[in-house]
Amino acid sequence: MLIIPVILLLYRSPFGSSRPFWLMIMFYLLAKILENFDAAVFGIGNWVSGHTLKHLVASFAPLVLLGALRIRNIKTPP
Repeated sequence: MLIIPVILLLYRSPFGSSRPFWLMIMFYLLAKILENFDAAVFGIGNWVSGHTLKHLVASFAPLVLLGALRIRNIKTPP
């Protein structure tokens, strides 16, 4: 995971923007933070744990990739 941002900074994507990859990294990092502070997150409202929110936030990463692929397919001529 540490080398992916370096690759994104050093090499340009031939398919356009690298923004979706940065968003996926952001969701992954947020999920890891929620996982590490599981009890503290649950202690805020005693309603939902950090572990539960980790899964919810991590599920946004594939959605970002799917959206980026759909946009790329729309822009690509047949």
